Formats: sequence, C-alpha cells, structure tokens
Amino acid sequence: MALRLLLALSAALAACAPLESPERAATRDAQLVRGIVQANLAEIAAGKLAVSKARTRALRQHGQRMVREHTLLQAEASELKSAQGVPLPTRPDAGQEAALKKLEAMSGESFERAYLEQNLKHHAEILQLLERTASRATDPALRAYAERAIPRVRQHLELAGRLAG
Repeated sequence: MALRLLLALSAALAACAPLESPERAATRDAQLVRGIVQANLAEIAAGKLAVSKARTRALRQHGQRMVREHTLLQAEASELKSAQGVPLPTRPDAGQEAALKKLEAMSGESFERAYLEQNLKHHAEILQLLERTASRATDPALRAYAERAIPRVRQHLELAGRLAG
C-alpha cells in the first residue's frame, strides 16, 4: 500500500516536471523578445509617419506619443537580452514593413483612416504578444517587462479606439 502511494506520488511529481529543456525555453524567450522589439520598431516608424502626414493635431500628437512611448519600451526590451548576447532585430518584420510602405504611399484622410486601423490592429497583436510573454517566459525580467508594458499598450489601444471614433 505504501509502495503504491509512493509510486503514484512519484508519477504525479514527474508529470509536473517541466517538459521543456532550458535551451528551448531560452530560445522561446529570445523569440518573444525579438517579436516585442520588432513591434516597437514598427510602432515607432508608424508614429513618425503620423507626425509628418496627419492633418489633424490629435493624430499628430498620438503619433508623437507612440514614438515616445514605444522608444522607451524599446530601450527597456533591448536591455533585457543585450547582456545575454541575443542578437536583436533592427527592423520590423516583413509584414510590418509592408504595412508601413502602404502607409507611406497614402496621404490625407485615407492615410489617417489606414493609420488608425493599423494602429488598432497592431496594438491588439502587441497586447497578445505581451500577455503570452507574461505567462510563458521563463526569464523573470522578461515576464516583469511584459507585465509593465501591458497597461501601457492597453492604453494605446484605447486611445487609438477613441481617435478612430
């Protein structure tokens, strides 16, 4: 009886053991950081476009805020892995770059509408990435970064929603 209980307890503890190797966890954390860095780079670039192309003061101010706040988030994210030697991207991903090129080609009301649509969509994606990072990252500093960034990105999403009407 005691042996069965010990075997059952051992099996239960083994089931609770992490299935992921430390190397795989580190690779996943690095991928999360790269995604965060690319998202910040895309928001900085899009914000700069809004500053230079938006007709309305409110949208130009929103663009300035996105540049300022995502630059801060970028600096914090870059510090996370720089000490560990993880190479960080210097450009948004291909999809983000394609969306930025479309925005660059637009002007006037069509630019403003497209910028806000992209801003809403992109911030929803960033929020999902940060929530995934907060729950799945093994690096405590990375989890803490995501937890600090989530309220800021939620606020960006709300601000863009109000501007979009």
